[in-house]
Amino acid sequence: LFRSAVWADHPLSRQIAHSRREHCRVVTFGAEPGWDWQVVCVESERGRPTFDLIHRGGARQRISLSVPGRHQAFNAAAAAVLATEEGVPLEAVARGLANHTGLRRRMEYCGDVRGVPVVDDYAHHPTELAAACATVRSMFPGRRLALVFQPHQALRTCRLLYEFALCLQNADRAFFCDIYRAREGPHGSGEITSAELVARARNLGAAADVLGVAELESLALSLASDHVLLTAGAGDLGKWTDDLVRRFGSHCEGR
Repeated sequence: LFRSAVWADHPLSRQIAHSRREHCRVVTFGAEPGWDWQVVCVESERGRPTFDLIHRGGARQRISLSVPGRHQAFNAAAAAVLATEEGVPLEAVARGLANHTGLRRRMEYCGDVRGVPVVDDYAHHPTELAAACATVRSMFPGRRLALVFQPHQALRTCRLLYEFALCLQNADRAFFCDIYRAREGPHGSGEITSAELVARARNLGAAADVLGVAELESLALSLASDHVLLTAGAGDLGKWTDDLVRRFGSHCEGR
């Protein structure tokens, strides 16, 4: 039987895991006591988390990550649990996680544009977007957060309109590109537009506007030096971010 690592703090995860026990070996982990593996003492420095992973109240390993985001601690814990359950020494897992520098377009610090740090992320649904905003806040404390978000798929945008609008409260300023319709064609879900998302966000108190791609450059170049710019979405916005930093900014090491 193959193994499945389940975030057992969530009741729905436990329910799904219980229904699958005949087909796989379920290993539980979470922040609460009583699971096979417990994640404790989660701390953060400049957005990069450190935590302890405890096996059934016994073996304990400190794990430090090079990638930013509190949510990454739990992603790393899942990877560590599965690797250790397959026989990899926990100390070796910790070393590997410490050396992992992240993936492209996942909280990727691209460089600075006229003193403004630019971070790019693949976030394209509300949970990811909220985590991205919170992570950038922790990476650059004290800076104002300007978000450029490209909604991905009209159907998703339509169904999660309220959730998207709600998670934007963590940005000081939010700007929306046209919806990237991917495989939906030009009329993927009726006639919903980014303007409707902006209207919903404004109703909830967010400072939001729609910008065309041609206007994004002027926006980025006009940001005061106390800002950080986060570009997010699963469409082609990342290409624009690359071009912006290439033309007007200084690249970060390794970019």
